[in-house]
Amino acid sequence: MSGTQSTPFGRALRQWRRLRGVSQLALAATAATTTRHVSYLETGRSRPSREMVDRLGDALEVPLRERNRMLELAGLAGVYPEGDLAADDLIPFRRVVDRLLRTHQPYPAFVVDRHWNVVDANRAAQRFLPDARGPNTARLLLDAWRPLIENWDEVAVAVVDRIGWRILAAAPLALFTASLSAYRTIGILGVVYAAATAVWWLKRAWLLTQPPAPAAGMPR
Repeated sequence: MSGTQSTPFGRALRQWRRLRGVSQLALAATAATTTRHVSYLETGRSRPSREMVDRLGDALEVPLRERNRMLELAGLAGVYPEGDLAADDLIPFRRVVDRLLRTHQPYPAFVVDRHWNVVDANRAAQRFLPDARGPNTARLLLDAWRPLIENWDEVAVAVVDRIGWRILAAAPLALFTASLSAYRTIGILGVVYAAATAVWWLKRAWLLTQPPAPAAGMPR
């Protein structure tokens, strides 16, 4: 086998590819490249260009925050800025968000961050929010809003599945703890589904640790 060691970027690429459940062949086709090149990127035999990182990120639906990290792992500068929505330079974007909230009237609409915390809501949505500061929509969906949702079982399964994805995608400890408490709020359904989900996600986590298969024609 080749003595080439995988790079930090190669390991991250492999993790995202396996997290999305796609083969090197499928990823290569979507990103308009070759299976061999994908394999070489994962094993560290090739270094990606900025364009290639973006194409792979698009193909794998990598969030922009994580795409910045992939660029940095490839030795490139991140290009996607992150800032407070209340900052002056984001006022035009804030106006767009405000307009979207208004146009949803009289139906409730929420703006949430990546941890499902409510950062804004329209007037119709205010009646569904508790007085507590920083309400979390995942917790509300699995607890306080349960009587309001006709197909709550389906919604709960989808929310718990999303929580599992966030945990596996290297969520911080605080989010991990909050996620576990969210499981406990959904009773017996949560116990049964959480157990099945845990097995499925642990299997995926194990796959992420496995070395990539060599591409056809690679030295052995």
